[in-house]
Amino acid sequence: CTSTTDDVILRNDVQPTSVVGADDETCADQGTYAISGSTSSNGTILWTSSSAGAFDDNTAENPTYTISATDVTNGTVTLTKTVTSAMGICSPAVDQMVLTITPLPDAAAAGSDIDQCNTSTFTMGANVPVNGTGAWSIVGADPGITITNTSSATTTVTGLTAGNTVTLRWTISNGSCTSTTDDVILRNDVQPTSVVGADDETCADQGTYAISGSTSSNGTILWTSSSAGAFDDNTAENPTYTISATDVTNGSVTLIKTVTTAWGICAPAVGSMVLTLDPIPVFTGTPYSKTICSGTALGFTPTSDVPGSTFSWTSSISGNITGNTASGNGTITDVLVNTGDAVETVTYTITVTGPGPNNCVNPATENYVVTVNPTPV
Repeated sequence: CTSTTDDVILRNDVQPTSVVGADDETCADQGTYAISGSTSSNGTILWTSSSAGAFDDNTAENPTYTISATDVTNGTVTLTKTVTSAMGICSPAVDQMVLTITPLPDAAAAGSDIDQCNTSTFTMGANVPVNGTGAWSIVGADPGITITNTSSATTTVTGLTAGNTVTLRWTISNGSCTSTTDDVILRNDVQPTSVVGADDETCADQGTYAISGSTSSNGTILWTSSSAGAFDDNTAENPTYTISATDVTNGSVTLIKTVTTAWGICAPAVGSMVLTLDPIPVFTGTPYSKTICSGTALGFTPTSDVPGSTFSWTSSISGNITGNTASGNGTITDVLVNTGDAVETVTYTITVTGPGPNNCVNPATENYVVTVNPTPV
């Protein structure tokens, strides 16, 4: 009989492999992500996304993935590579990776510059990020400060000695995204000092007054007057002050020294002194003269417009006079005798001196002229 036959095909498929690699991260502003390090064997490749992004070539071993807005919103996307054998007998090999889409870090805001006077501890005021983490660092030279907690937006900073400044940088970082930064300047001003000294007095006719014993530190000097006088150098430590007519009329003037720091953060230091202008006494009740008979006792006391003034005098005679005192102080009490037959005179030249402590002297003297008649025969 004729034999019957039938054929059977045996196929032994090759197991495909799919290796994608470790999960990875990229920044939300990158737009694309280049896959690298992926390997496969024994099949054809098909890349798929768990979201709406797309591959430039979803059959390539290491394609570039275009990140979608949905990926950014979700924060992650799973990229899956499936390798299918040509015969389709073996199960496809599948591997995947999770790509984390890191949002951009918040814009860093370190806060306003901080100025303090003679205070070495500062409290920072940076923004607390929602996206990212912040860190403080020193820009430039370190003047010896300590940042208590570099990751705290409101940390304290200690050790900035008076007269120094430092710039700090607040950096907000998030994954592989470019960090944002902002700088803040801290300045610790030095407290100025202004010492003028005790109040003083001078005679009103002196014209100028030389300040002495004034001291200052940590700033520039500016002298001012409460009146119309002027300084030869109002930025000098111990200038000379020219007394004005208004000062003399007022009887005193306040001299003020203000010391201001270069930064102008600390309040200016102010020192002042009152300069009393002792008046120059002027004779009152003039002219002084008297006619007496020989042998009459004088009892004349000069007067001035300044209470407490004192008077000194000298005498000179015209001829035959006895009893005059050559010089003296205060009241004139001479008993003058005319020893001749003619009328004679005695002239007392008087100087007036104001009270202490300056005992201001009026350079203009006043004459007290006494006419002494002879004794009739």
